[in-house]
Amino acid sequence: MTAAPLSGGQPEAPAGVTQARAFPAEMDHGGQVLALRHRKMLNRLVLACAGTGKCEPLPYEVHVRIPPGVRSGDLLHVDARRPRRDRPPADVEIRIDVAAHAFFMLEDDGVVRCEVPVDGFAWVAGRTLQVPTLHGLQPLKMRRDQLQYRLAGQGFPLTRGGARGDQCITLVPVFPEALSGDQEILLDQLIASSGAADGQPSDPRLRAWAKGLRAWEKGAATRGE
Repeated sequence: MTAAPLSGGQPEAPAGVTQARAFPAEMDHGGQVLALRHRKMLNRLVLACAGTGKCEPLPYEVHVRIPPGVRSGDLLHVDARRPRRDRPPADVEIRIDVAAHAFFMLEDDGVVRCEVPVDGFAWVAGRTLQVPTLHGLQPLKMRRDQLQYRLAGQGFPLTRGGARGDQCITLVPVFPEALSGDQEILLDQLIASSGAADGQPSDPRLRAWAKGLRAWEKGAATRGE
């Protein structure tokens, strides 16, 4: 059973068939339904209700672009009258729920935090590693005296389409639980290479500490501690 087009007066539907009406946005000046796809939808509704006036919801698919900066709880409105082929048969309200990410943690101020485990020896050596950002991998030069890095403007938008927050990278150096024989030898060589010709540490900070420790030890012996 097909739905009659609305032209002038509306014909009555046969007994047992629900009358289908077209919306003004779907009609031209002569009253004819323009969108064949919508006519087919109305026909399916008429057949599906079996004269009861009610039918099961019909599934449909709509492609929606999620704007940057949305947060959990935000509502997106999809207009049924939008000029696209995949427009829905009615307005759609979409509630956003931002899922947890494997690497990133989003703060309320738009800061994106990421904790990155790194090879401890590579960190000591100040090597460069690739860290994940919202725009893909990015090289990061490590420093022995720094575990936290801030990437300006690479976080989450503070508002829809607004300026971005920063991304904070926290490095977690990972050292082997047990050193191999070769690693022990290499570390002994590194320790030996940090000493001066007189057998004392070459770094002024270590020299000052060693000097203060010897003075304390001598004083303790004199005091009989």
